[in-house]
Order: sequence, then structure tokens, then C-alpha cells
Amino acid sequence: MAKQDENRRDYTGVELNNQALRHVGHTQIRSSRSGLGPHVHPKCYEICYLRSGEMHWWAGDEGNDFIVRPGEMSITYPDEQHGGVDEIHQAGDLYWLSLEITPETCNLSQEQSDYMHQKLQSAPRHFAAPKHIPAYYELLLSAVHEPGHLASVRIRSALELILLTVIDASHGQVEKRLNPSFERVIAAIEADPAAYKSVDDLAQIAGLSANRFINRFKAYTGYSPMDFVNRERIHIAKRLLSDPTASVTDICFQLDYSSTQYFATTFKKYTGMTPSQFRSESFR
Repeated sequence: MAKQDENRRDYTGVELNNQALRHVGHTQIRSSRSGLGPHVHPKCYEICYLRSGEMHWWAGDEGNDFIVRPGEMSITYPDEQHGGVDEIHQAGDLYWLSLEITPETCNLSQEQSDYMHQKLQSAPRHFAAPKHIPAYYELLLSAVHEPGHLASVRIRSALELILLTVIDASHGQVEKRLNPSFERVIAAIEADPAAYKSVDDLAQIAGLSANRFINRFKAYTGYSPMDFVNRERIHIAKRLLSDPTASVTDICFQLDYSSTQYFATTFKKYTGMTPSQFRSESFR
């Protein structure tokens, strides 16, 4: 990837003088790229927060995949294999850290450490989280430039705040209230995204005027209605492209795109690759 396509900061626990914290970072990727293959973090949880964009990941085995959307955190477990679906790292603004939970991590007792493991192991793969979470990651990232004893205090405090937020958020204490109207819209889109060509169709399902629906749907999902539709179409296209016997043209018209050129342009907008390039990367 060209340097102008990514802004990245990352530090190891050695640089931060913290043995439990193996790695912490922040990356802003403007174009999707290949290369996020299977990997593990020995003894460490990986805890991520996605500020913008979208990530399509798998963990445990390649059939166990999930989509992380803006404002969500995700967890992978110690020594658990995980990676990007089709080894693709999608565009987005992402914070991450890998951390070994021990009694020494945040001055925990053994009982507290065991309880932390229990809560993290029972958390869902991804979940809504407070928007102030990046500030905690920034505390970790900025600590590398701060000399003296306060750096270790800031690191320990930031880790405590992140872990407590993960436990609270993943177990529903700050869970986003579900809106039945918008959940009906989302279910309809996921069932057949190609069927919806206008905001009016979707607004009717929600029982709202188009203008009110647009604003409220974006606040609820982080995407405009038609952007959400297009993303779902592209998710299906990626799945269909994994079948080498299916032609790009057939996939294009199956998803009701007006032309292969429009399909390729839209696909590249959301993935950073053309359908043919994506297929080539997937079968490397």
C-alpha cells in the first residue's frame, strides 16, 4: 500500500514499558487492501474499536465471520486464529490493542483477573460502545512520548478504562436501544438489498417520511439508507465472487446492477478493488 493511503501509529509494549500490553495502534486506511491473513496473538486478547468504515472479519474458523460497523468494538481471544474475510483489510479508522490479562496487568487480584477473563470470554464478538473510547487509546499512544513515572500510571489507567468499558458495553449496560421500525428495514435490506431502489421504499417500511427517515436511519446505523443498501449488495457480491464458476457479468445482473461498468465502479468504491481484482486476491 502506498504511504499516502494509510496513516498509522503503533507501539509495542516494550516501547511503552508495559509487559502485559503487547501492541497498541491506530490506523486510518483510505483504500481496502489485501494482506490481513490468518494470525494469532499469543496469550493476548485483541480489543478493537472502529470509528469509521467497516471491517469484515472472521475468528476461530473461517466460517465464523462478522461485520464490525462504526461505533463498535470487537474481541478476539488469546491464541485464537483470526483475520480478514478473503484476507482483505477494508478501509476505515481503527484503534486496536493486544493485551495479556494477568493480576499484574492493572494491579488486579487473582480473583479480579479470573473474573475479567470470564467476562471477556462471554462477550459477543462485536458490540456498540461509547464514542469516547478513542480517548483511552490515545492515552496509550501518547504515553510513549511522556518520560518518567506518570507514563506507566496513564497506561494502567487507560487499560482499566478500556477493560471496564468493554465489560459494561458487551454485557448490555450501555447497549443501544433497538428501534423496531429500523430493525424491520435492516432485515428487509439484508434479505434482498437489490429490491430497494429508493429511500421512499425504505421509509415506507419504517412508517416515516423520507426526510425524517434519512436522518434517523443514519443516526441509528451510521450510514445513509442507500449507502447501507449498497454495502449489503457488495457483501453479497463478495460471497458470490468466491464461486469461481460464477461470471462477473452474471453476478452483476443477479444483483440488479444496470451494467458491469457500474457494478465494477460501485464494487471498487466499497472495497478498493474491482470484482476481478477481488476474485484474484481471494484465490491467491
